[in-house]
Amino acid sequence: MREYWIVDPDENTVDGWRFGRDPGHERFMGALPVRLGAQQVGIDLHAVFATDL
Repeated sequence: MREYWIVDPDENTVDGWRFGRDPGHERFMGALPVRLGAQQVGIDLHAVFATDL
C-alpha cells in the first residue's frame, strides 16, 4: 500500500493519504496508529509535539 503523510507541527496533526485499492484520507490528533510487524501500537502525538523539552 502506498501512503503519503504530512506532519504539521503548527496544528499538532498528522494527515495520511492512502493510494491504491482502498484510497482515503485520515487526520490524526492525539495518537498515531502504526503497525510494527503483527503488533498495532500508537504513537503519542502529544508527546511528539510537546514544547517543554
